[in-house]
Amino acid sequence: MEIRIDQYAGFCPGVRKAIEMLETEIETGVSVVALGELIHNEREIDRLKNLGLHTVDQEAFQAGQVDSSEISDRKLFIRAHGISPQLRQKIERSKIAHVDGTCWLVKRSQEIVKDYYQQGYQIVIVGKKKHPEVQGLLGFCNNEGVVVYQPGDEENLEFSDRVLLVAQTTIDLSRFDYFQKKIEKGVGNLVVKNTICPVVTNRQRHIIEFAESNDVVVFVADPHSSNSQVLFKLCKEKNPRSYFVTTTDELKKDWFKGAKTVGLTGGASTPVWQLEEFKQQITKTLTH
Repeated sequence: MEIRIDQYAGFCPGVRKAIEMLETEIETGVSVVALGELIHNEREIDRLKNLGLHTVDQEAFQAGQVDSSEISDRKLFIRAHGISPQLRQKIERSKIAHVDGTCWLVKRSQEIVKDYYQQGYQIVIVGKKKHPEVQGLLGFCNNEGVVVYQPGDEENLEFSDRVLLVAQTTIDLSRFDYFQKKIEKGVGNLVVKNTICPVVTNRQRHIIEFAESNDVVVFVADPHSSNSQVLFKLCKEKNPRSYFVTTTDELKKDWFKGAKTVGLTGGASTPVWQLEEFKQQITKTLTH
């Protein structure tokens, strides 16, 4: 049986850059504290904590509920999700040393929202309201934006004649397309900015091909990762023998019965080292 690691798997560019920036800071001897969980991958976070990373809750920090001893003499790290301008002002006023790991695509979304809001457009964001990226975007329109995610969310909303439609960078394209079609029917001037990360979109297309080309798919990710849930759903739809796992303990020998190929893949926050680890464990599982 052949075990294949998806060649397109691994961190998205934004996450990869943020982690590289973080590791560089730690290597120089700086004590770093991340503003919120860096990525939705508990095992990768544990690895970074072992290197010396500390974390504070972003909401607690913004509310002034973080003990100053937790951040004094440390450098604050802004994760790839980005933050609101109000939170950035708070950090700058406090004169806390900080490093900005915001993904450049998220920065682009923030500038778009800011620009159109200042022009008087109503801002509509397709995404999860509690997601840190969306919370940051709302700050660029004075928290007056409308967030939609589930089909039907648009039914009880009153849209103005000038609307900007943007997206959380990690949502699936079909969800964005749904709201575009629904909203454009009742809006006089709708500006659509597809701010979904192209890497995410390409991964969605590739994951379908990957699922179809393997007898079994093992999808390695943290269950809290929105991006991973979207990708796994696509896997499962195309290949019923797809399994979502977080640790090697979850592997079951009977999953691989009669399989000639097993595909190993994951979400944008799954490092390649975890896939390699699973490959070794599957080999052990099948030989014992």
